[in-house]
Amino acid sequence: MRSSSEIIDYLNELRKEQGVSISELARRVGMAKSGVSRYFNHTREFPINRAPEFAKALHVHVEDILGVDSFGKDIDADTAPSHKPTYKDLGLPYKGVIPDDLNDYYRSIVETYAKNNKVPKRDVADDL
Repeated sequence: MRSSSEIIDYLNELRKEQGVSISELARRVGMAKSGVSRYFNHTREFPINRAPEFAKALHVHVEDILGVDSFGKDIDADTAPSHKPTYKDLGLPYKGVIPDDLNDYYRSIVETYAKNNKVPKRDVADDL
């Protein structure tokens, strides 16, 4: 599992990639800007119980923030997803993250493929 400092560095990277200001992130997670700033200035430890709010605000899974898989095991930093898929990741000339409705559509295609080909769901669909 990531340390508090590593979590903050990861969140800061995500925030910058997505063009989200500290003020906007604070609004999304329902905190005062000063509180969120203290995390990013490394003057306050990141509270693990806040991970779900930050995950939702930055469109990632809680496990990504914590650096663990869905079973609580540490994940290799080289294979860990760094953010929610973007159009750029797919080689498309659009900006921004892929909308949830499209992400859900792609997930359903992969789940159908996995079911029809007897591939364990965890191996394919959870990595989208």
